[in-house]
Amino acid sequence: MLFSKKTLVFKILWVLLFFSIHCLAATHHHFEVVEAPYTRLCSKKKILTVNGQFPGPALHVHHGDTIYVTVHNKGIYNITIHWHGVKLPGYPWSDGPEYITQCPIKPGGKFRQKIIFSTEEGTLWWHAHSDWSRATVHGPIIVYPKINGAGYPLSKSHVEVPIVLGQWWKKDVMDVLQEAIISGGDPEISDALTINGQPGDLYPCSKSETFKLNVDQGKSYLLRIVNAALNNILFFSIANHNLTVIGIDGSYTKPLTSDYITIATGQTIDAVLHANQDLNHYYMASRVFTSNPSVSFDNTTTTAIVQYNGNYTSSSSPSSPQLPYYNDTDAAYSFLSSLRSLADEDHPVRVPINITNRIVSTLSKMMPIMRGLAFQVLKFLLLGGFLYCQALVHHHTFVVKDAPYTRLCSTKKIMTVNGQFPGPTLYVTTGETIVVDVINRSPHNITMHWHGVKQPNFPWSDGPEYITQCPVQPGGQFRQKERYGGMLTVTGHEQLFVHKTQRTAYPYPTPHEEVPIILGEWWKKDIFEVFDEFKASGADPNVSDAYTINGQPGDLLPCSKSDTFKLSVQYGKTYLLRLINAALQDILFFSVANHQVTVVGTDASYTKPLRVDYLAISPGQTIDVLLEANQPPDHYYMAAKVYSSASGVEYDNTTTTAIVQYRGNYTPSSTPSLPHLPAFNDTTASANFTGRLRSLADKNHPIDVPLSINTPLFFTLSVNKITCANTSCGTTQTRLAASVNNISFQTPTSMDVLRAYYNQINGVYGDNFPDRPSVFFNFTADSIPQIYETPTKGTEVRVLKYNSTVEIVFQGTNVAAGTEHPMHIHGTSFYVVGWGFGNFDKDKDPLKYNLVDPPLQNTIAVPKNGWSVIRFRASNPGKYKSMVRALPSGAPYVMGDAFIIRNGHGKDAQMLPPPPSMPPC
Repeated sequence: MLFSKKTLVFKILWVLLFFSIHCLAATHHHFEVVEAPYTRLCSKKKILTVNGQFPGPALHVHHGDTIYVTVHNKGIYNITIHWHGVKLPGYPWSDGPEYITQCPIKPGGKFRQKIIFSTEEGTLWWHAHSDWSRATVHGPIIVYPKINGAGYPLSKSHVEVPIVLGQWWKKDVMDVLQEAIISGGDPEISDALTINGQPGDLYPCSKSETFKLNVDQGKSYLLRIVNAALNNILFFSIANHNLTVIGIDGSYTKPLTSDYITIATGQTIDAVLHANQDLNHYYMASRVFTSNPSVSFDNTTTTAIVQYNGNYTSSSSPSSPQLPYYNDTDAAYSFLSSLRSLADEDHPVRVPINITNRIVSTLSKMMPIMRGLAFQVLKFLLLGGFLYCQALVHHHTFVVKDAPYTRLCSTKKIMTVNGQFPGPTLYVTTGETIVVDVINRSPHNITMHWHGVKQPNFPWSDGPEYITQCPVQPGGQFRQKERYGGMLTVTGHEQLFVHKTQRTAYPYPTPHEEVPIILGEWWKKDIFEVFDEFKASGADPNVSDAYTINGQPGDLLPCSKSDTFKLSVQYGKTYLLRLINAALQDILFFSVANHQVTVVGTDASYTKPLRVDYLAISPGQTIDVLLEANQPPDHYYMAAKVYSSASGVEYDNTTTTAIVQYRGNYTPSSTPSLPHLPAFNDTTASANFTGRLRSLADKNHPIDVPLSINTPLFFTLSVNKITCANTSCGTTQTRLAASVNNISFQTPTSMDVLRAYYNQINGVYGDNFPDRPSVFFNFTADSIPQIYETPTKGTEVRVLKYNSTVEIVFQGTNVAAGTEHPMHIHGTSFYVVGWGFGNFDKDKDPLKYNLVDPPLQNTIAVPKNGWSVIRFRASNPGKYKSMVRALPSGAPYVMGDAFIIRNGHGKDAQMLPPPPSMPPC
């Protein structure tokens, strides 16, 4: 009995010991994904890293181990980590490909991954699997033989050394990726290849940091080589030395001695270096292999130094290896075809002899990689359930802060996003949702509007101050969510480009390059002082001192020549210019000297191609045009100037310029050619351009113009005069105001209208905005009775039923001052079905409506003393602003009203609740 009890105790101890040994094999690691500054090629930038290291930390494990890695994302992008070549038997959840086996780890999030090393021995690697973050987020995995196992099938090397081959871009790699996406072409090539993160001493500013491998003569060194380049096969060699390959992708091979190796993207190779040469220093080097010479490639060579230990006089320069030529296909595949599995008793192979599934795959540029299995076993792993992920979400941070900028010979501080003027470009794809954290570090209240984005069912992020939200106060922040369903160019005073999904193509030939062209304004004075003076005087604001193209006035203006924006073009190529009019309230003419442009889109909707010498673009509007570089190589001005129709009103009469500069060897003209822009008051030129726009309206881009209207509205647009409450207005004792149906909209300040509507709070707004003016008269007469000059004030909205079909006639008037009226509606796009001069005729003018292919827009200009008619379906529940005159909400000159679209029936017809982080009032 005593013996049996002792036996039981020993059995229990053995079980506990077994589990303790098993648990010891499960080690824990922490990967903190953070941005860190790194300097290469004479310049510094921040890159995404793991634990601040580039390349990232090496993981050392044994065959049979299980490890846990907690990935904590402290970066600004979504991230996943893939364990390249690890099979993860029965447990695909840690494999890492974004939206395949997991949703990405969002900024601030973390994920604990379980990694099982079941059969692998040799070198593998880990890397990010989100966008191009892999370029800097990667590191080696060293898998040693089993503890108490058979050991290495070769003599153990003196030292084992990871050799990570990679790439370096001077630009942010995410910018490189986005530029490739929008151009549709190959991505910009890297500026350098690297060995262990260093370009090597053949590159500028790189000699002192070149990686050095110190070796003892007579010893052997196991090089664990990883090709972490994004899409390049590489040749690798060491001067005067052969390498003996003994493993590939975590599996042993028969020894193969070669004076070079070929290593594919993502591949790992284990090679033994015998230090059997004379004491000296020798280059190890790597360069690209490409079989397609018509494609640009990084033609540089990265180097590191193998440096023998001992006392000797070294050569003045290390010996260089003889690498195969960049296009030597025979050399590349001669090496690869010579590889053989070890295939011995301790390392058997299991090649399927009887095939039950034959798969033929056609391959283009992409390199074939199967995750979760080795290539010997052609058996795919299907996840047993549906992987639920939200729609693709990318995160951005907008820090609103003052930054010093110099223009027109003087420096001042201006409000910026992330210190940039113009602000950062956002690139999204149709159907994506982005989240933007707006952090206000400026001394002023701020809101951020996403101009032209419909925000389906979620008006809380639309942005108009005191309409859909209260402002973000200094020191505050607000997380805004935007979903993009349209295409082309959308604008804030940042640029936002919405691209087609990968399943669809542009309805025109893919341009060689896409270029944002932002038209704006510059005041020498602080813009807030200009605004305060404008509010106090009641008159027109002081005009700007210059117009700008991409933030620069151009070389016709003082102190501006050196920074003039230049567009470098190649003869015979086509460029997509994404134009944005970010001027506050001015319609602008735009043209390129000696070149026509082809309009292909406006306000994030495609149009029929329209070839023109010039275009007119309203404030807040976006237009996409194709520029063909088909003129004799030279440099040509692109230029913009104001269109101003109001009589006796001061305007900025400057012309902003940028330069279209052809590449190549030629003698340019002493001065670029200037385009012929219409006269500043050429109303016919402005209206004729706008009136020629047509929707694409084909099978792939259908339109949905409401043909039956149940909500007809008639809105008069006027610039009025109101009596000043004090003497601040000067001698006239009146100030300019703007009105719709003779009601001047008063923006609330205690609470935003949307929150009041959602929470059914009374007293913030009224819902009695009239469908038509109270009195009809000759709106465009040269002389208007003075009685019509003074509007009433109110915060009135027009309530629309869900899915109602709406027609609005916008009628310009000559009250006080006749002028054109730029108009923008938030939360919806609309079809412009008609326009004309004079008074709208309800009997005759509808007969001329274009209901076949009217342009779909969100911003138009109602012509001076004329009218425009729009139609739309009210299918986006919430509260949205209709605004004419693109001035800030607090201005007395803002003309506008507001719509409330009621909820409909069903989940998709309901406004979503507000986010918890809405800014306080």
